[in-house]
Amino acid sequence: MYPYISIFNEIKIPTYGLCFIIGFLLAVIIAVKSAKRQGSVDYNDVLHVALYSLIGIGVGAKAFYFFSKIPRILLNFDTYIRLWKLDKLAALDYAFGGLVFYGGLIGAVLGALVYCKQYKVPFWPIARIYTPLIPFVHGFGRIGCFMAGCCYGKEYYGPLCVSYPYNEIVPRLCEVPRFPVQLLEAGMNFVCAAFLFLLSRKNYVSDIQDDGIQADGIQADGHVVRSVKKRNLISAKRLLGFYLLYYTVARFFLEFLRGDLERGLYGGISTSQVISLLLLPVAILLICKHEK
Repeated sequence: MYPYISIFNEIKIPTYGLCFIIGFLLAVIIAVKSAKRQGSVDYNDVLHVALYSLIGIGVGAKAFYFFSKIPRILLNFDTYIRLWKLDKLAALDYAFGGLVFYGGLIGAVLGALVYCKQYKVPFWPIARIYTPLIPFVHGFGRIGCFMAGCCYGKEYYGPLCVSYPYNEIVPRLCEVPRFPVQLLEAGMNFVCAAFLFLLSRKNYVSDIQDDGIQADGIQADGHVVRSVKKRNLISAKRLLGFYLLYYTVARFFLEFLRGDLERGLYGGISTSQVISLLLLPVAILLICKHEK
């Protein structure tokens, strides 16, 4: 467990933030290269969408974390008010000191939509480029979680269990061996990213038709030239739908392997499980939506 990387014993860099930034920058580089290769999206728009989405990630992830904390704050409202009077920074850290992935995901999509609407840029061609990169960045984020000791797994004594050393940030983490759920989710995200990336590049070749007649030409030497056109096998909407379907189902069951207490519980299920259930119909709708 390395929550910070020390430089000359003076500067401390949070490992979670470092892992996320590395993944995010790599994703932007891949997105720009994909935009240049495809030619359907201006790479400048890809860069600007990344900036808008980054703002949305921060705002959304913090907002959803606060919403997950509201029930506990209300149940212990008097205690929270006393904490606020004694130490406002500690009270704010309790309410806003964490991140919720789903909030960051929704914030990123809203940020991209805001940019596309503001500058009249088509949203779905950009979504096609960035959809496989969502689990890619998320995988780096989960590695950061493992390094920082957050989002840890339940008590577990089987193969590959992890024993964390004592730390002041999460003192209870070292009490028992834990299941490495962060690394499992990171691996699942990388597999999902690879699958979506291959799926997004999958094309099929079709003849160009004009009023039902094949667009063939004849050169001077008599050779027949047939015009062809490459089409995407999977639409951008379905690509995003496949990702949401995969992750909502995976996250719902991964939550049963979590042991941290910061997830919020409603009727025995966590905040992320509630959001997974709400997003599942959206995923199915995107996949089943008919497109010409």
